[in-house]
Amino acid sequence: MLNEAVAYYHELLKDADLAAASQKLLDEGLESSKLIFGGRRLSPYLRPHFVTESDWSQITTTCETIFGALQKVKDVAISDDALLDELGVTEIERELVKIDPKYSHVSPTSRLDSFLTEDAYSYVELNGESPAGIAYADSASHIFQSLPVMKKFAERYGVRSFDGSSKLLEVLLDCYAEFCGGKPNPKPVIAIVDLKDLPTLKKFELFRNFFQSNGYKSIICSPDEIDFDGYSNSTARDSRRAVSRSTSFTNVYSLMNICLSWTPSPLCSTPIGLVRSAWSTAFAASWCIKRRSLPC
Repeated sequence: MLNEAVAYYHELLKDADLAAASQKLLDEGLESSKLIFGGRRLSPYLRPHFVTESDWSQITTTCETIFGALQKVKDVAISDDALLDELGVTEIERELVKIDPKYSHVSPTSRLDSFLTEDAYSYVELNGESPAGIAYADSASHIFQSLPVMKKFAERYGVRSFDGSSKLLEVLLDCYAEFCGGKPNPKPVIAIVDLKDLPTLKKFELFRNFFQSNGYKSIICSPDEIDFDGYSNSTARDSRRAVSRSTSFTNVYSLMNICLSWTPSPLCSTPIGLVRSAWSTAFAASWCIKRRSLPC
């Protein structure tokens, strides 16, 4: 069915007026949403990534199985030096392993980088950093949904987009509730923490806007702006305790002193994002599709 659906989508784009109108809306949407990274637009083409519901269901089950195995390894490794040796964990990494984040999942929002082709579903790595692209993909999906060509395509095929931002928020709040031993009151402030002067600010702004639209105050700050008073973390902009969405720690070793100084505060701090099983690292919108029943 997938090849048939893709062929139909390409056939729709042979309508020059339909394609031109769709391209115009896509360009305007990307521009107004500032979906730009490294000076180029994200998903500048009228070619979304389609995935069948059956493939998506199978991928989800596979990823859940793999993450279940990873969780079992973590549960044993944190108290087994021999296993840490076998895993090749360095001394400085062991200092991080010793920190109990007060939630049970090994890395609740890491992702399995993977690729789905006609012949195989293959993994590249377990990416423990915050997965890039969640907010970008959600924004791109909303833009694609408004395109004339997608509306025409949806008359024949049932289409749904993936919603990553809401799942990220759910994971953050679940981890924080587990840390607190129950539903926190008042609501936490969500701090989006990363080093300064990185090209990821727009992504952070999209997340901040999403969190705030769902009733959670959110701030963007760098590690040096966070203070720990022995009980909770705060910034000059908000004195309440915060659940942290820490982003790519490529310079994690240089941040070790900062990270260790936070312990044992109520800052749920992992390289946090969404278990993004099967999402391409490209920023093209992805969709699940199924054949819509058509009247004769």
